[in-house]
Amino acid sequence: MKKRFNITGVCIPRLHYMMDNRAKLDAVMEMVELGDYFTINRPRQYGKTTTLHLLQERLEATKDYICLKLSFEDVDEKWQQSDELFAQMFAIRLGKELSNTHALLKVVWDDLVPTVTDSNTLSEAISHMAHKAEKEIVLLIDEVDASSNYVAFLKFLSMLRNKYLERYRPGNETFHSLVLAGVHDIKALKFKLRNPNEVQFNSPWNIAADFKVPMYFNPKEIATMLVEYSHTKGVEMEIPVMADKLYYYTSGYPFLVSKLCKTIAEDILPNKDDKIWTLQDIENSVLLLLKENNTNFDSLIKNLENNSELYDLVYRVLIESEVIPFNPDEPVTNLGRLYGIFKDNGQLKIHNRIYEQRLYNYMTVKTMIALKSQYNYSSHFTLEHNALEFV
Repeated sequence: MKKRFNITGVCIPRLHYMMDNRAKLDAVMEMVELGDYFTINRPRQYGKTTTLHLLQERLEATKDYICLKLSFEDVDEKWQQSDELFAQMFAIRLGKELSNTHALLKVVWDDLVPTVTDSNTLSEAISHMAHKAEKEIVLLIDEVDASSNYVAFLKFLSMLRNKYLERYRPGNETFHSLVLAGVHDIKALKFKLRNPNEVQFNSPWNIAADFKVPMYFNPKEIATMLVEYSHTKGVEMEIPVMADKLYYYTSGYPFLVSKLCKTIAEDILPNKDDKIWTLQDIENSVLLLLKENNTNFDSLIKNLENNSELYDLVYRVLIESEVIPFNPDEPVTNLGRLYGIFKDNGQLKIHNRIYEQRLYNYMTVKTMIALKSQYNYSSHFTLEHNALEFV
């Protein structure tokens, strides 16, 4: 089966050229085996969904776990309006997942669904199912940001937290491990739901283990993808040199690495007389990327436009070259890190050189337009039809 570089949706090893993510999966797998509850919070198109997909495959391959994967991406707003409706929605979705993966446990769950009327009865149903299951149950939930603005989701997390704390008591069986994936850190939900001054230490997700697995790809991990592509397509290249250059521009941001490679493979190489991948090809791919619109850049700009404090902070760092220490406890800095704008560093810096150039172009042009509009005095000296007025 032919492979290609993928920049949308889940990466499938048999369909797509992929960077070496074995060390990352090993680390996530270890957290699951230890029974951790945690959140994979990383920027858009950073490999979260692919990680959940591959984690599910690995868990099921061990034969020791029942792995259930849900997504909250397309949950209708009506299900978010109350604790009762959210609990019923979750019960229905869990049943659909069981019907696709574990028919015997689906029968057990179907008998429990009519009893689910709120988070309390949902808690009881989960305990009953976990007691009946012959294996440990691991629950993966993708796109939790879609529900994170709703109080019903907060109560759902509180229920799961309480079950986690009581999980070793008889009758309180629950999920062995729970993994949530989204952009925002669920521990910070308190800031979204009410006045942060009232609930500084009231997160319902304070039982979550810290997720320290690096999700970016280093040059050696990038090189594995280039090796496979080179061998499959008969393309010549100095792989370590190319991997280093890709990392130089992207800092290992998964989408950006794959996007540059995809552009070279599909748009640049077909127009060359030879099948040799050069450093100039990477440079040309970067130039093409900086000129195009895509969902990644759209999200990047939207996050700045929707937060004036974040915009101002990026402007100070990028345009005014202000030296600002990186402080993860500072809310605006942390927000920029969550959105993939800032890198974790001693000094506040833009995450990668592509973002740096894209944001620099965006902010300078925006500033020029604003200045021209502010200081445009031509209307004071013109008459109708744009003729000059002589005094």
